[in-house]
Amino acid sequence: MTGLELIRALGHFSVPRGSDALLLTDEGTSRAIAVLLDESELFDRPGARFGSQSPIAHARWLAERENVRWVIVLRGSQIRIHPAEPDIGVGRKSPSETYAELDLALLPPEDAGYLQLFFSPAGLQPGGTIDQILSTSANFAADLGTRLRERIYRDVVPGLAVAIAGRMGAISEDELEEAYHRTLLILFRLLFLAYAEDRDLLPYGRNPRYSRHAVKTLAQEFAAEPDPRFDPAATSLWDDILTVWRAVDEGNRGWDVPAYNGGLFSHDPQRNPSGAALTGLRLTDAEFGPALRALLVDSGEDGTQGPVDFRSLSVREFGTIYEGLLESSLSLAPTALTIDAKGKYLPAGDGDTVEVSAGQVYPHNKSGVRKSTGSYFTKPFAVDHLLDHALEPALAGHLDRVRALLDAGDEAGAADAFFDFRVADLAMGSGHFLVAAIDRIAIRLTSFVAEHPIPAVHDELTRLGDAAREALGDQAGDVEIEWSTLLRRQVARRCIYGLDLNLMAVELARLAVWIHTFVPGLPMSSLDHGLVRGNSLTGIGTIDEVLDVLDPDTGGATISIFDEPVRDALETARSRLMRVARTAEATKQEVHAAARAYNEALSEATDATALFNAAIAVRLGLLTNIATPDQAITKGNSTDIRTRMEEMLVAHMPARFPEVFLRDRPGFDVLLGNPPWEKLQVEEHSFYAPHFPGLRSLSQAQANQEMERIRRERPDLAQEYRRQTDAMQLVKTALAKGPYPGLTVGRPDLYKAFAWRMLHLTRSGGRIGVVLPRKALEASGMADWRQVVLREGTVTDLTTLTNTGRWVFDDVHPQYTIGLVALRVDRSPEPGRQLPLRGPFHNLASFHAGTVNPADELPVDALLDWSEPAAIPLLPDADALRVFLTIREHPRLDQPGPGWHVRGLRELNATDDKHHFRFDYAPGLWPVYKGESFERWNPETGTVYAWADPAHITDVLQARRANQVRTRKSAFYRMPTTWAADPNTLPCMAPRIAWRDVARATDSRTIVAALVPPQTILTHQAFYLFWRDGGAKQQAYVLGVISAIPFDWFARQMVESHVTVEFMRAAPIPQFDPNAALCQRAVHIAGRLAAVDHRYADWAAEAEVPVTSVTDPVERDSLIAELDAVVAHLYGLSQADLEHIFATFHRGWDGHDRRAAALHQYGRWAPHSVAETA
Repeated sequence: MTGLELIRALGHFSVPRGSDALLLTDEGTSRAIAVLLDESELFDRPGARFGSQSPIAHARWLAERENVRWVIVLRGSQIRIHPAEPDIGVGRKSPSETYAELDLALLPPEDAGYLQLFFSPAGLQPGGTIDQILSTSANFAADLGTRLRERIYRDVVPGLAVAIAGRMGAISEDELEEAYHRTLLILFRLLFLAYAEDRDLLPYGRNPRYSRHAVKTLAQEFAAEPDPRFDPAATSLWDDILTVWRAVDEGNRGWDVPAYNGGLFSHDPQRNPSGAALTGLRLTDAEFGPALRALLVDSGEDGTQGPVDFRSLSVREFGTIYEGLLESSLSLAPTALTIDAKGKYLPAGDGDTVEVSAGQVYPHNKSGVRKSTGSYFTKPFAVDHLLDHALEPALAGHLDRVRALLDAGDEAGAADAFFDFRVADLAMGSGHFLVAAIDRIAIRLTSFVAEHPIPAVHDELTRLGDAAREALGDQAGDVEIEWSTLLRRQVARRCIYGLDLNLMAVELARLAVWIHTFVPGLPMSSLDHGLVRGNSLTGIGTIDEVLDVLDPDTGGATISIFDEPVRDALETARSRLMRVARTAEATKQEVHAAARAYNEALSEATDATALFNAAIAVRLGLLTNIATPDQAITKGNSTDIRTRMEEMLVAHMPARFPEVFLRDRPGFDVLLGNPPWEKLQVEEHSFYAPHFPGLRSLSQAQANQEMERIRRERPDLAQEYRRQTDAMQLVKTALAKGPYPGLTVGRPDLYKAFAWRMLHLTRSGGRIGVVLPRKALEASGMADWRQVVLREGTVTDLTTLTNTGRWVFDDVHPQYTIGLVALRVDRSPEPGRQLPLRGPFHNLASFHAGTVNPADELPVDALLDWSEPAAIPLLPDADALRVFLTIREHPRLDQPGPGWHVRGLRELNATDDKHHFRFDYAPGLWPVYKGESFERWNPETGTVYAWADPAHITDVLQARRANQVRTRKSAFYRMPTTWAADPNTLPCMAPRIAWRDVARATDSRTIVAALVPPQTILTHQAFYLFWRDGGAKQQAYVLGVISAIPFDWFARQMVESHVTVEFMRAAPIPQFDPNAALCQRAVHIAGRLAAVDHRYADWAAEAEVPVTSVTDPVERDSLIAELDAVVAHLYGLSQADLEHIFATFHRGWDGHDRRAAALHQYGRWAPHSVAETA
């Protein structure tokens, strides 16, 4: 039974779709597209019925139009099922290469059930047997990947690293770094071979001479011998692998291996010095064999051993391995080391298991931990979400433009535009965003040319396919070469860009792309132009940027004298690169020619690069008085300036990628990624800790002594620390003076600069899909960025994720919130836009369930009107928006009024002012508070940061205040001279409201404020309110409002990890009316709760409340619940609003009693409600 008869026997109904396909339905629901082939037609080859496309590509195009998930293709006794969507499958590549196939002529009767499982209507429906099989297979692949990853970190990398470092005699940091580089190069090459052989990309099983040397053959031999002995004198294993590497690089006709090259296997000392070094290395079987076996042989739960099935591992599984490797380095163990329960290396004590012997090389991450995963590896669900909301819409717009050219009869223009779609990741790591993007782009382009043939594209792919089959020779008939595979290779060459500081990251990204776009018979394409090492932040981003620096007076109003030299130099390079892009790179010679052309293009851009260098030098203050382009070129080419640029690894974008920045609407079409969230500093303690395990566990005094010893005994490390510190300071200065407003507001962090850079480098109408910490959505340092995004762009999706159980990132605090941000860079957006909000989601299930629903929407204009920072709230659901807006309507805390003028500020910094403190108590000293020193309604927890001498600290504060009264930005500006001259008026001399800086929206409470006693000093972890006008009653009122649940709920929507001065300054506070009953009651309750002892007597008298009047816990709880109700009324909240606040206040919070008490008090105060009075 075959063809249509088989389709009907399986239970499908069918509807013709054209003359060559069927739409399969089940109870009126469309399930799949089916194509029936005759014996002369092949799955993967174009045929007369399907035009220039293969049957699979044609069926996929129809499936996309019909919005079905599956494609079924029948040819004689063979039946295949392919996914129509790019994200279905285990170990998948493109949908055309991801399939299950049965040959009914060969299928034993006892296995006939597979036909129903894979091809029946019940199998195709959502949640049917195919989905169930895929889910189980995904779990299998995940477990397989986890075991492989653990073996790589436990056995493969340490074993190879010890051997290579020993052969090199590596001791210094540079030598250990090179040893690690060579170790990873060996690993990368082995992974490539293993993956390519299992995927039939190399002739294992087809050519016996190759198979004798294949790593799969070694894997089978190793698995058959559970306890092999490796000869310490022989080098046969290493010699065999070297032979295979050389064959892949240069080709071997007898093995049916064409020359693939690509750089990974190169032994050219100019192109790959580490690869050249490996050629001269001879590892013994005892050194190489255990690591090789650990890589290639897997052990199941039952102890059985067998070769690793690399077919089951997608490039994304490899990505988790790669990212962990990038965070690791090698060190020499200063003493014998053990590993604690958290994976940290520690000095081994008596009875501890010694994991690393003294003097032995061992790998670890930056925290000194043996860890097999990347701390910030972006998981597939997040990558796919950003691709859906950023890449896909941009692709649709791009193809609309190509379609318009075809409709206008401009086939040449359409051919030129077809691949003119540029996607980049500015901090690409192992390239997993880019690999996923390649698939999406290739799928859409394949579908497009199926419906809209472009002769030039057809010819290009035909030439590539012919070249591949010619190179394969007699093996060509055994290898399927799909058009989508060829097109994916060209997408990688022509559409994909990435940068990273880490050379190994660049090599990993190239490896990932090579593996994913490998076409049997074709050489690995040159990726040296698109995927490069460099700092995407320190260089020049756009041509306008360099003109703004070198010729700021033009301001864009006139043409700068620097404009023409820059564009002329870049245009020559652009023309060369465009010619190179059109070559097929179908042979090793063409790949080498392309690499040479890329280098020549860089040389042709030398003058432009010099101008860019000069601009950066001007920013840094290294150059001045540049009047002409010739002067800029000369100075920018000087040795000193070039050296500084090299130290910062500057990547001038227009010089690196002129084809991107010298086109209409310059810039990238799409920017994707998860840029680093790193402070711009090198901490000495953190620098030494990985080299000296156990350092982190010492007390501060012990650690200081140990670091002093390290500096004496390891001057090489001390010198490296100074070098890294100097380099970081240079980068920090470059970024602080660069086009990154707000970078130095708060702590300078790389994510701020990357967020700005992505905006700058995206073309008008382009898209951005980025992972950002929630601080980017609310912190004051990103206020300017948010203003630009909301005024000049369109946020198309904002999905927030709370890292509960570390489901998003393994090494990020579980209470941290992450944003998946997609936006369109419009430059002049339409009015009346809405901000779409989804989340926060606390697990993968809620994410999948929630993201299929429409987003909640927030009016952008309203958000911009609330406050200058334009902080974006984190709303738990749609109803929360109403409550939020009701609270938001009230005046800002810092809005002056009669008897009301308040500012927030910090007093001292725990680090910068440390020399003013004492850390041993003595009678008569004043306590120095940090955030943990007080709680709500408790001004003393017993925890203090330090102590201060009263006379000394008041002198310090007085001296500073003398300057602050003359400083416009100070809270003390223009206060009376008599006040400023009197030490008794220092804020620390009286009770004042302080609040904790460090707090999260996911803590049990976010606002932790107290009325701290007089003669108390505050560090930067505890801000305070200074009243220029207002007394104890106003203070009690504000303390009551900000300590109540309604205000805390509001704060939780706005705060991520810090309750900043800026937040508190703009916080909405109901207007204070001393004659209103609700205000009076709030003052009375807060005053009684705050005045805990005699130190508050004067303050309490002014507030007209008794001192130490609340000692009964029951009364205290009742007053706090009443305050919640009173404040709810002051905000004009309804009972339903208050109930919603309690229901959404904190996940897992048992607030039933508090809620019931507050609602009861709400009813009591209803006659005085602000809403009713209004």
